Amino acid sequence: MTELPELENPESERLRTFVHFLNGRKPYPAPVRLVREDGKSRHLFTERLIEDRCEGAFSYFEFLQHLKQQIKK
Repeated sequence: MTELPELENPESERLRTFVHFLNGRKPYPAPVRLVREDGKSRHLFTERLIEDRCEGAFSYFEFLQHLKQQIKK
């Protein structure tokens, strides 16, 4: 799959809008790779993460939990 599918639901539209926003700020669009939580490439993604917590900011785990809560709303 080389493009995001255009599904008729709010989540799909928000995701496409977000990716378009990110790529619209660059002279050359960056490739986007979606990694499923149960996918084979999740391990490759998580092993390259860096713990970068600082005062008053979320850790990576806290950030993921925050995103998960926001999605459920």
